Amino acid sequence: MAEGPAIPLIQSTVMAESSENRRAFNVGFVLSGAALFGEGLTPILSTAIASHFDWRSSFYVLAIPGFIIAYILSKYLKEPKLSTTTKPYKPSLSDYKGVLQNRNVILSIITGILYMTSLFSSGTFLPLFLIDVGKYTAMQASIIISVYGVVLFVWNIVVASISDKIGRKPTTMIFSFVACLIPVAVMLFYSNYFLLMISLALLAIGLGYQTLIIFVIPGESVPKAIMASTTALIILIGEVIGGSIGPYVGGILADKFTLFAPLWFSLFVSFMLFLITFGFKETAPSKVNKTLLVSKKI
Repeated sequence: MAEGPAIPLIQSTVMAESSENRRAFNVGFVLSGAALFGEGLTPILSTAIASHFDWRSSFYVLAIPGFIIAYILSKYLKEPKLSTTTKPYKPSLSDYKGVLQNRNVILSIITGILYMTSLFSSGTFLPLFLIDVGKYTAMQASIIISVYGVVLFVWNIVVASISDKIGRKPTTMIFSFVACLIPVAVMLFYSNYFLLMISLALLAIGLGYQTLIIFVIPGESVPKAIMASTTALIILIGEVIGGSIGPYVGGILADKFTLFAPLWFSLFVSFMLFLITFGFKETAPSKVNKTLLVSKKI
């Protein structure tokens, strides 16, 4: 309950305060920081602490950043401007109803579910796969996962910047397809430590689309005043459904077949997500405004 509201509130604040031509870049930059420290450094740090002390001590240390973040936000975060007028805009019931009638929001919910399903399926069983099938030590497995997280710091920024230039829809389509290749790379190169790390580091660029489907596209599809509620709804449904289905189905498949099965399941779900991205409507201001100008001239 404490952790859940943080990301939607932070990212909706970033979007509200960003200029149109840097909106996706700023959101991607914030998310990349989370990838660098959360997914990149945390596995190595927690494993190192646990190996020198115990896992209980590791959990205590990992609680410290939460207190630091709370202090920084309470002291320095300014209330975002959600309206061009001095009078604050209060969302009406019809605004909230409109969210569930918005095509991009509906597609973001569906792709969010699929993304979380794939993420939790592969993420839950990847360490086990590396240790049991790849025959790596726990530290070697954590290094692979950490490298994977660190490069996301760069790729989130890169993909978001590309979407500011060429549009949200084509960027989402291109990189969601690249993301389909990640489980393929694991299954092909799991026996070669360095080749596996290199392939994951390069293909991780595909996961840069998560910024677009969860925050940017739905955020640009609704009024600023309900951006936080919209992104929170997408994360809620995605994590409740995808976070439940992913590990559960992956576990059943792993027990019935082998540890390769969750990766095949992740590949299938990722490809379904890629197909659904064709249905998004473009929201990038640079592209939408250009279309409006052309239509007015015609």
